[in-house]
Amino acid sequence: MAKSMQLIRIVANACITCVTANEGDIDLIVDSYNLTEVNRELVRNEIYVKRPDFAPPTELSV
Repeated sequence: MAKSMQLIRIVANACITCVTANEGDIDLIVDSYNLTEVNRELVRNEIYVKRPDFAPPTELSV
């Protein structure tokens, strides 16, 4: 079951803080939280909305 969007935003902000502090890459940090696959995707999407520079490169951005 998906967690509330408030909790997703809190985890996303925590992950952004960790990446900014050079504690690891985005995947490593998101995976360190005990999240289901659905919640993990929601957190990643929230991170990419707030920090598009953290998003993986796509064909359009190359």
